[in-house]
Amino acid sequence: MPAPVIRVALRYADTRDHELLVDSVAAFAGVPASAVQLTVHCARCGSAQHGKPQVAAPRTAAGSPLQASLSRTVSLEAVAVTDVAPLGLDIERVDRVARAPIDLHPREQAALLRLPDAERAERRTLLWTAKEAVLKATGQGLTIDHAALELTVSARGAVALAAWPDQLALREAPQISVFPLAAGVLAAVALLSTTPVTVQVAR
Repeated sequence: MPAPVIRVALRYADTRDHELLVDSVAAFAGVPASAVQLTVHCARCGSAQHGKPQVAAPRTAAGSPLQASLSRTVSLEAVAVTDVAPLGLDIERVDRVARAPIDLHPREQAALLRLPDAERAERRTLLWTAKEAVLKATGQGLTIDHAALELTVSARGAVALAAWPDQLALREAPQISVFPLAAGVLAAVALLSTTPVTVQVAR
């Protein structure tokens, strides 16, 4: 039985369509793009007119929906697809996050200040990107204060969600993978499952 995977694809473009999302789902499922059907759903208000894209078809062999997440930054977009569990993907340019005001948990801020100056921009981007990925996975990106989430980063760079508010729809901490996607760009994937997975990036 193949090991579970999350496949990430990227494209250098400034578009607002779902072409890469459709193509990525089709490639993951081994079906033509014409067989992919998308819907949207807002976790906050329940609307089917806006919100996180969801894959209505095709479905897995067990009949459950494929899971996908789309993220964009300047001149770059990426999609993550899996058949394991809901997931969230976020990509950010380090130079943009370095200049932006972001809310950090007090312990994250303290850890950031202990780092050499040269490492702080990337760490800020890591923290922000990982939190965005978690909130995309739960569908609560607009309702949760980022400072209420606490991430830890090990000496080897492993990222974990250590604390979160009660209103975040989590039974357990998600798996988080953070990795460089392109020059000056970090990507984070959060998976709402403890099933071990491999992240495969198609560049």
